Amino acid sequence: MKNLKSWIGKITCSVAVMGALAACEEDIFNQELYIKIFGLLCDDNNIYEMVHPFGEEGSERFVSVICGGSQPLEQDVTITLEVDGDSLLQVYNEREYALDTMQYAKVLDESRYEIPSLTGVMKAGQADQYLRFPITVKMDGLSPDTVYFIPLRIANVSSGDSINASTRSILYRPAMKNTYADQATAYTSKGYSRGFSLSGTLTNGAPMDIGVEKILYPVADNQVRVTIANYKSVDVNGNAVLSNIESYSVIVTIENGSVVSIEPYRKGSMTVEMLSPEKLETMIQESSFIKNYTDEELDKLYLGKYYRNYYNNTYRVENGRPCIFLCYRYQTSGAWTMVQERLRLNVVTTEEDTSEE
Repeated sequence: MKNLKSWIGKITCSVAVMGALAACEEDIFNQELYIKIFGLLCDDNNIYEMVHPFGEEGSERFVSVICGGSQPLEQDVTITLEVDGDSLLQVYNEREYALDTMQYAKVLDESRYEIPSLTGVMKAGQADQYLRFPITVKMDGLSPDTVYFIPLRIANVSSGDSINASTRSILYRPAMKNTYADQATAYTSKGYSRGFSLSGTLTNGAPMDIGVEKILYPVADNQVRVTIANYKSVDVNGNAVLSNIESYSVIVTIENGSVVSIEPYRKGSMTVEMLSPEKLETMIQESSFIKNYTDEELDKLYLGKYYRNYYNNTYRVENGRPCIFLCYRYQTSGAWTMVQERLRLNVVTTEEDTSEE
């Protein structure tokens, strides 16, 4: 009996201790375990990138201030941002481009964006401790060759709590994107080019292969910029080849799956003419060199019916990969050069492409 009383006493004591511990634990988790500290959301390089679609009215995205801590705020906190100077931008440029000042990123002109208010309130008791500031950016007309930033900084926190020195300032980067390309998207070009006679008619000369990786740049909602034939816009180190961009680039406009125009990127750099399958067939009939060729003979020159309909100025998916099929001729000086090419996105979207054509 004595042992039973002793055993009951031990249980009672254990329960009391456990209750005390539970109450203590509950009290601990009801307390703030960390200091309140505010900072702007960004990556390790203090960059916060958001895609802004093209459009005359611009598009709205958000930049966020976050607050660390284990408990919600006990009082409303007013947070004020400011458009900062270019000190962080200078650090970025020197790190990324060193002495190559031609590549330097730029501060986006204030006429290109709008931040309705640089002051906001993070509410007391708010479970998710962040505050979003809307920012509208107009992308139309911006150069795809330039990196643009809006430098932002937390100017003040009304509660007097700490501001994280490493995330107090950020570079907000509006990024370009449309259906066909992100800021800069790699496509593989495969096709053929051939010259014309001095009279402007097709010859029976052997075509030259086109096989090169190209970068497509979005320049509007339905437009991309790309270099012609075997010209490239970047070198092996990824640096821009400005001479090719200026002299050998075209703007391809796509609407409802059809290429509706191919125009020089810089007016006066060249003359460009789209060639439809019907136009190409007419040119074959008008050529004294090949007008009497059979379709089989034309196939050897990649001018037969199959090839005329394959490179038919369309945008379509082939074996899981988005492709742009082009047929055009261009003239920089002297004779014309004809180009038939398929631009195929390097990333497979649905299934592996094993086709050779």
